[in-house]
Amino acid sequence: ERANVICSAARIPDDEWSSMWRDADARIVEAWGDGKETSRLRHFARYLYRQEEIPRDDLADGQLVNRAYFPGLTARPWWDESGFPAANVLEGRAQEILSAHRNVQALVSNTARFDKTSHDGYGVDQLMVSGTRTPAFESVRYTRLVRTLVEAGLDDSPRSIMLSSQAPGTGLPSHSDELNFVLTLHLGLEVPRQGSVWIEVAGERRTWAEGKAIVFDSSFEHKTVNEGKSARHILLVDLWHPELTEVEKDGIIWLYRFRSEWLARYLAPIWDAKQKFRGLSTPGHVKRKGERIYYEISPPPPQLPALHLPLRDIAAKQWTKTKR
Repeated sequence: ERANVICSAARIPDDEWSSMWRDADARIVEAWGDGKETSRLRHFARYLYRQEEIPRDDLADGQLVNRAYFPGLTARPWWDESGFPAANVLEGRAQEILSAHRNVQALVSNTARFDKTSHDGYGVDQLMVSGTRTPAFESVRYTRLVRTLVEAGLDDSPRSIMLSSQAPGTGLPSHSDELNFVLTLHLGLEVPRQGSVWIEVAGERRTWAEGKAIVFDSSFEHKTVNEGKSARHILLVDLWHPELTEVEKDGIIWLYRFRSEWLARYLAPIWDAKQKFRGLSTPGHVKRKGERIYYEISPPPPQLPALHLPLRDIAAKQWTKTKR
């Protein structure tokens, strides 16, 4: 998906990005005004819509951000978890979450437990992706865990909720998530008691403890290591940066949606009139729980009536060519 986004974005001319930004900026001003409440959001739109390069001098040491840079937010690698209600809630219900996690382990084998396991021993089972609930969220095996998250009000992450495993003798190489308006919370579920097990963010190394939360900014370069004798398991929950206002959160969600709508219309083939002349949304929409936040740039393949077989085949070939 990330490759598709990059390839599609590369095909958009500069003047189209400028038109998109001007339209988006006008809609923000119409909905929320042009005062202090929207100044940072409008500047964020300039970065996201390729009108301005991110001033690298504004970034902290070790911080890597691409287009998703929200200006004016405090940037530090580690945050005091006691200042986050989500951390307090999770730690307060740690035994319930641990019990639910072990219930999942009893239901499935180690080899089938996670949806995706990479070559570096990192496995995840994603309950939310880009603010969208996954099939795992509704699955029977996670009923107890999801119930706990819902009752704690933590089922509305701006990005991800996942169970993460790190196999013994492996580690994640240094990387950045490249956006600064979310912070990442880890709740230790099962942590090897022997061997070196740690996470390092911007050169500062810490470890996990079962039933305890840590909070860090994943736009800083970070890496993990598990030199223990067993797998390390955590619950990961992404949170909005605490300095964002409600208008700014709604605006971020809308700017991604608007970008997707505009580019889907621009990239649609000429025969797809429905897509070419689709309407565009306006700011001010309140996000519903489970609604997608980060929309990919690539539009879905055009859906044509079954009776128009030659035209449908042409569309399919055009889509395949576009994806390449």
